[in-house]
Amino acid sequence: VRNVYIHDLTLDAKYQYDPNNPKGNGNSTLWAYYVSDLMLERIEHKNAYWRTMITPGSVGCGGQCIQENVIIRNNIFWGIPLTVGGIRNLAIENNIFYGASVAPDHNSMLDFSYGEYQDSYIYNAIVKGNIFYRSHRHPYSRVEWLAAVAGFIRVVGATWIGNTFIDPDRIAIHIQDVTAPNTTLDVRGVEIIGNTIIGESKTEKGIVVNQKNVIIKGNYIENVYGPAIDVNKGEAVIEGNYIVNTSSAGIWVSDARVSIIGNVLKECAMSRDKCIVLDGTSAYCTIIGNKLYRSVTTYLPNAINTPASNGYNVVMGNVAEGQWGTKYDTHSTDVVIGNI
Repeated sequence: VRNVYIHDLTLDAKYQYDPNNPKGNGNSTLWAYYVSDLMLERIEHKNAYWRTMITPGSVGCGGQCIQENVIIRNNIFWGIPLTVGGIRNLAIENNIFYGASVAPDHNSMLDFSYGEYQDSYIYNAIVKGNIFYRSHRHPYSRVEWLAAVAGFIRVVGATWIGNTFIDPDRIAIHIQDVTAPNTTLDVRGVEIIGNTIIGESKTEKGIVVNQKNVIIKGNYIENVYGPAIDVNKGEAVIEGNYIVNTSSAGIWVSDARVSIIGNVLKECAMSRDKCIVLDGTSAYCTIIGNKLYRSVTTYLPNAINTPASNGYNVVMGNVAEGQWGTKYDTHSTDVVIGNI
């Protein structure tokens, strides 16, 4: 089907929770299979046990499960995940995602992972200007999954820009490293730019990256347990982010190659870990021109810590002001120049 425009509706699945019948009497608000040139606009999705789905409808189609030109904008999703897969040219703009999923098995508010079950890709996606508000896990949740954004699987060319996450549960944005059986993983050209993440008591991490070819730039992350930015077994540029008030590290890099440039970290590592950490097989990283400030003395971590890495990093031109146990604790093979 092509050229479909659905707009100005309320879709109510009339879900009612029944412990003897977890699916209740409502399933999904909308499923779209093999639909190209699709626009969903000004729709209120509510009371669905399952999810709103835009994806090919059959498994194992040899990489041919591709829809084109899908625009999802100005919608409201009341506790309903939006799951997308198998789409070329996708725009998800100015939507409001409110509250956790009512489905115990699907606690992601926006999930790009469904394409892995279709042998298909997401090409050329933009997620822009959306609000994700209070995505706490369902009280009957049977799986540990992400309650804010479940991340990218098999994605080529995607940008997250200018989204706001208020009180996400566990992780706001996650670029994962898991796949379904007998599938391959391909993430290329992903940018996470200018997003705001404000945590509360349940927020574990801000941005988690387990892939290569990722730019994390200009994001504001406040009040997460930490790390605020966690790069594990990937490659990333981490530039110009403003990170405030983390219990654990501000930036943690493990088994990865990264450039950490021009970030501001304020009141990070308040109760454990260090502020910027390289460990595992991390090596040949650059940590340049970052500003770190910490006012309290109850716990004194290192500002920048690299001895647990494989070394050969450049630590240059950073400023660590305030209360630190050790400002710069580096690997013997690191190049350490001009830090204050």
